[in-house]
Amino acid sequence: KMIVIDALETNKTMEFCLSLIPQLVEKQVKRGMALVAIGGGIIQDITCFTASILYRGIDWIFYPTTLLAQADSCIGSKSSINLGKFKNFISINGTAENTTLQNSSVDFIVCAQSFHWFNKELCKKEFLRILKPGGWIILTWN
Repeated sequence: KMIVIDALETNKTMEFCLSLIPQLVEKQVKRGMALVAIGGGIIQDITCFTASILYRGIDWIFYPTTLLAQADSCIGSKSSINLGKFKNFISINGTAENTTLQNSSVDFIVCAQSFHWFNKELCKKEFLRILKPGGWIILTWN
């Protein structure tokens, strides 16, 4: 069962997240189930926030498809949505810590496999954008 949403900053709102709840109930999402987010930071924020308010919080799992999402978005189960012109204004700690997959290496496999088509120099520049000052990264190309 799938709901496809547009990864638009304008969808990171309370109204949009609340509009997903009837769709999830219609698809028979219940307590004890998990939502799966496949996408970048916007998709992850919407999924985490919605999962956190549905049935007092259900699990969610993310498979990040962008570099920034793999490095920052929703790490530690944080999530935020926009309020009017204020970006990431409403924040919540999600329920990912409760998920049984939290300690597995699934997301590391996805992360490792998602860079194989990148230009090496472009990939290096993108990694440098997210590294802390003095941080290290080792890139291995097959």
